[in-house]
Amino acid sequence: MALAELASRLNCAEYKNWVKAGHSLLLLRAALQRFAGEQVQAFHRQLVARSSARLSPSGLRCSGRCTPRGKQAYMPHGKADICGPDKCDASALLNLFNFCDHFSNIDQKKVREVIKCRNELMHSSDMKVSSSWLKEFGNHVQNLLTEFQHIPEAQMARTRIEKLLSSDWAVHVPGGDQLDGLEGEMNRSQISEIEAELIKERLHEIRLLVEEQAMMSEEDLNRIQIVKDFLNGNHDLQRSLQAEMQNLEDLVQKLDGQKQSMKETQEVNDEETDEDCHLEKRKRTI
Repeated sequence: MALAELASRLNCAEYKNWVKAGHSLLLLRAALQRFAGEQVQAFHRQLVARSSARLSPSGLRCSGRCTPRGKQAYMPHGKADICGPDKCDASALLNLFNFCDHFSNIDQKKVREVIKCRNELMHSSDMKVSSSWLKEFGNHVQNLLTEFQHIPEAQMARTRIEKLLSSDWAVHVPGGDQLDGLEGEMNRSQISEIEAELIKERLHEIRLLVEEQAMMSEEDLNRIQIVKDFLNGNHDLQRSLQAEMQNLEDLVQKLDGQKQSMKETQEVNDEETDEDCHLEKRKRTI
């Protein structure tokens, strides 16, 4: 059953493009995490050295045991509690490169182009992108990776992403569960895990957006319903995302309750206002 559902999903070219792009971002993140971690530590050491230099006249020195939390200032909304680059998703890592001056030697235009693509991917209402969009996305990712030619993981990622975006990802239900096009690198379990991670990130994006607005718009409800309908038709993914979906539905119910309470309060206030106006009118008449 799970393999048949996977085959059905990947039979949709635009959904397959969406997953390929998301997987490419996961590969990009993995390739740059070590570099980002080392650079953050170097940045922290510089800050410690500057602090020690300023304090040295009074005989005070930093022990060097403080944690490099300054990078949290560069995290996007909802990422401020991330403890290090190894815990970052692609969005947080790219924003670190974009906003932290320590990474100013990286071409910021290339970083912003990939951020834009990532946001378009996660905000896609139906989790689908065209082949022309995927091609442009691939060019932007490869352009960014040229900024890291001195990093072996980045160069390996360039090759893997190029192969990934040009692969077919055909699934043959009879006689095995291998995906064609990646030379046996991935099986159905691995690609389902990638799908689940991407959809989990999408649900997180919707939740953050709703919490930030402190209200539920019709567009938000449509986004949630699309994901809900998708998961109802794909039980293998539904099982692994039950907790995230339930959290989002709980938020919807909470905001609906608040909206109803505000509506009832407004109705009471309107009634009191009408009554006050009526009494005032009677007084003037008398």
